Amino acid sequence: MAFSTMPGGVLVGTAFFVMLVIAAFTSAIAMIESAVAFLEEKCDWGRWKATIVAIATLWLLGQVTIYSFAGAPWTQIDVQVPGKLLGSWFDVIDYATGSVLLPLGGLLLALFSGWVMTRSASQDELDTAPMIFRAWLFMVRWFAPVIIIIIFLQLVGVLNL
Repeated sequence: MAFSTMPGGVLVGTAFFVMLVIAAFTSAIAMIESAVAFLEEKCDWGRWKATIVAIATLWLLGQVTIYSFAGAPWTQIDVQVPGKLLGSWFDVIDYATGSVLLPLGGLLLALFSGWVMTRSASQDELDTAPMIFRAWLFMVRWFAPVIIIIIFLQLVGVLNL
C-alpha cells in the first residue's frame, strides 16, 4: 500500500513539534515557579539558588519515575497500603498525588469556598442568580465534602463500594 505525502507535511509536522516543545517548556516554567516562590519566601534564598534547587529536586524526582518504568532494582519496593500494593517509587508518587493529594486539595477547596469565604465575596465572584447561588452554597458546604470524603476513603482502600 502506497502512502502519499501531504504537500508541506514535513514543514507542518516540524512546526507542530517545535510548538509542542515550546508549550511544554513554558508549562514547566510555570509549574516550577510556585516551588521557586516558596523557597524564596520560606528559606530566604535568592531567586537563582531557589530556581536551581527547585529544578534539581524536580529533575531527580523525574529520574526516579523514569528508572521505575525501566525496572531499576533500586526503585522497586513492596509497600502495602490499604487496598493496594505499591511496587515502585513511581507507584508511591502516583498514589500520593492521585489518591491522597488531589482529593485532599478538593476537600480543602470546598471547605474554604463554602465556609471561609464570605457569602458576598462568593456571590460577587460567581455572579449568578440568588437561587442558583443558594443551591451552589448548599452543595459546596454539605454535599461536596461528603462526596469527596467518600471518594477519598474509596481511593485509599478504606471503603469498598
